[in-house]
Amino acid sequence: MRMLAVLFLAGCAHAYRAEATAISDGRYMIRSVPDDEQVSESLATRYAMQRAGEVCVAGYDVLENKTGVATSTEHVAVFGRRTTELPEVTLVVRCRTP
Repeated sequence: MRMLAVLFLAGCAHAYRAEATAISDGRYMIRSVPDDEQVSESLATRYAMQRAGEVCVAGYDVLENKTGVATSTEHVAVFGRRTTELPEVTLVVRCRTP
């Protein structure tokens, strides 16, 4: 039973990258772009908020929330190029002081 639960959870995971860049004292820009085209904009937002929570351990306030589309092009042997549009979320947050 335990093995089944682990396999189920592994199958539900989405790959993403969320980068945090310090832009001023206590303020960060968090950019989230999923690596999976099945990820929705709302899930990409959750990934960005998760990363903000990792950076700001005492909590944070969202100052800006921008959504858009990131385009990636890859070479596919049979069909040539394939362009994929992925939801991109950028947050500007201010970390709370403990």
